[in-house]
This record gives sequence, C-alpha cells and structure tokens, in this order.
Amino acid sequence: MSKTRIFVSSTCYDLAAVREDLRRFLLQLGHEPILSEYASFPVNPNETAIANCKKNAKAHSDVLVLIVGGRRGALDPATGKSITNLEYETARDHGIPCFVFINHAVLTLLPVWKKNPSADFSPAVDYPEVFKFIDRIQTENRWTFVFDKTGEIQECLSNQLSFMFRELLGRYRSGTLDPVASYSSESPEAQRLALEKPAVLDKQWVKRGKEASRLRPQSGASWGSTAAALLLLARCREREVWHSAPKAERLGAKNEWLDI
Repeated sequence: MSKTRIFVSSTCYDLAAVREDLRRFLLQLGHEPILSEYASFPVNPNETAIANCKKNAKAHSDVLVLIVGGRRGALDPATGKSITNLEYETARDHGIPCFVFINHAVLTLLPVWKKNPSADFSPAVDYPEVFKFIDRIQTENRWTFVFDKTGEIQECLSNQLSFMFRELLGRYRSGTLDPVASYSSESPEAQRLALEKPAVLDKQWVKRGKEASRLRPQSGASWGSTAAALLLLARCREREVWHSAPKAERLGAKNEWLDI
C-alpha cells in the first residue's frame, strides 16, 4: 500500500539536522519522506536539478513541508527565484497542501527589514530575498507556523496530519469521500473533473455558484453551484459548444484553473 508522501522543502546545508530529524519522525509516523539529499529522491538524469525538484514537488508529493531559515539557497537562473521558492510555488499551483514553518529569529526581524531594507542583516540571513519570500507568503494570507526547535515542527505536523485524517474520516462517514459517486450519471469527462477537482464540491465553492442560478446555458446544465459550472465546461468540451464556456469562466471556473 502506498504511503503518504511528504516533501520536505528547505535549504539543506544550514537545516541539515532539522531535515534529518524530520525524516526520522515522518518514518516513525508511517509516512514516506521525500528529501533531495537521499537516494530515494526520484531523479530523471536527463533533466536539470531544478526541474527534478519541481517535478518531485508536483508529482511525488501529497503534502509539502516548507521550512524557512536564514539562508536563501541556490537560484534558478531563468526566474531568479530560489529552488525552495519554486518547490513551494509548484506545490501550491497543483493544489498540494503546504505547511510553512518560519524560524522565529528570522521572522522577528521581518518588520525591521521592512522599515530599513538596506540595513545589514547578514548575521541572521545571507540575502534579503529570504525576507522577500516570507513577506510574499504572508501577503498572500497563508497560514504560517513559527519554530525555534525541530520538536515544535514535529508536534505541529503530528497535530495537523491528524486533523486532515479526521476530516477524511468525517467525509467517509457522511458519504462524501468519493466525489465521483455524486456524478455517476454524468459523462466520463465530468466525472474526471469531479475526481481531480474535489474542492469545488466543498461549501465554499458552492457559495460561489449562487449568482449562477439566474443563468440558463444552452447545454441545459443547472447553474446552482460552481460544480455545475464545471459540468458545463465538460459538456462544452464534449459537444464543442465553446460559446457557453465564458459564462463558466465568469463564475470562477476558468480553463487555466481547471487545467483541462
């Protein structure tokens, strides 16, 4: 049986001890830790190191754990971003849950850096891009955790993974664990969307579809929820009735977001 794959994203040299402690901890919990410094890290020898890191963050991760310390790490020449930054962005872009941990000493200096970005913070960080990365994460209103010791990360992960498991059990008991079951009468394309984009079935997405109830597209779908908008896009694709697609896009079901 496949284990939950947890990708640990951070700079390696300065956080080597933290990464090793987390690896052992995750193994004890029964998960499969994905760390780039180990032989178990899947690698395509025909691709660059950066491409391999991004691919693993996307294709070989169920959860990403981002640890931000005082080091920026190597940069991607094409984007000017750190590899850790790209791993995090890749995971976020593909809907992978990300738990972000920021070193307390570094986070304490963030407001000081904002007031005086030209000051020398080299005792705490090697490059100001570290502060910029943290600031961008916070600007996006992403939840972050502060840590001083590895044990704090371990305790937090233990709790958060337990919460996720409990949520899955709740969905199992309520019969909503399998989103495809609710669309068994729909086309294979619509079932695929329900399987790959289950978040649209959650309440927060259903709320977005209330405005759509006034519309009656030619394909005959009901616009009672955003899930219905997804079904319309699937039907549009099958019937090539693309003139209906813009209506779905205005409801937040853009083709780019759906990746179909």
